[in-house]
Amino acid sequence: SSHPARRDMVAGEPPILPLEDNRIARLADTLNEIGDRCRSFGLTAAIQNRVGSYLETPDEYTQIITRTEPDLVSLAPDLGHWTYAGGDVEALVADHRARIVYPRLKGFDHAVFETIAAERLGFRQFVQEDGFTPLDEGTLDLEAALMPLENASYGGWVCVELEPTAPAGEDPRAAT
Repeated sequence: SSHPARRDMVAGEPPILPLEDNRIARLADTLNEIGDRCRSFGLTAAIQNRVGSYLETPDEYTQIITRTEPDLVSLAPDLGHWTYAGGDVEALVADHRARIVYPRLKGFDHAVFETIAAERLGFRQFVQEDGFTPLDEGTLDLEAALMPLENASYGGWVCVELEPTAPAGEDPRAAT
């Protein structure tokens, strides 16, 4: 439900209620604890950025990256959400490739973003206007962005997400 102190980022503007420094530190400590517990079960903990969460903006996500232990907390960045929030995908991948274990890929339409930003609309409208596209239809150069992973002999998984929906009555697979 809507709240006057939104976390659903208006295109191009930071959220009204960012986490204060002490809350970021507590979140990082908690993530390190969770990562340690996961490791004891043979699992890898990874954090994901999401519009509408407290790891929404590049600044918030980067603060958590720098405050968590690399051997305990890996990264599962959503590259579409990162771009929406104003992040540089190529820089994120180049700077943190050693910690990336599960990038989430989606196409991104910068023209839709610019329209939504100019009208001061939010993330929901961006998604409804098909701002996230199939991978081969977007303006985000994922091949160039992911080159640092290829150069690092990346052997992990990727998730390809399709957020647009098919028109009513149409087979959802047609939207791929």
